[in-house]
Amino acid sequence: MKAARVQNRNGPFELHEEQDRVLYILSGEARMRVGGTLVDPQLISPGEYRARTASGYRELTLKKGAVLSIPRKVPYQIAAEGSDIEFLVVTVR
Repeated sequence: MKAARVQNRNGPFELHEEQDRVLYILSGEARMRVGGTLVDPQLISPGEYRARTASGYRELTLKKGAVLSIPRKVPYQIAAEGSDIEFLVVTVR
């Protein structure tokens, strides 16, 4: 488990082949893009891919108290442009 904070930025889309992720929002608000297909993914480390964009994803708004489970092999992106969000990340192998 780790704590993270994203301020005024859109990170890359990520995909983890061997890990599930659970996010618990501590404060703030941001958009989360989940699912779909990575466009031109790059292997960052064994089992971890990143991409600048994806197609066919769903967009959710996350606020304080929200919990989001991201199964392995499902792309996701935290879009915090113009916002600030703090959250806990639980990684399950």
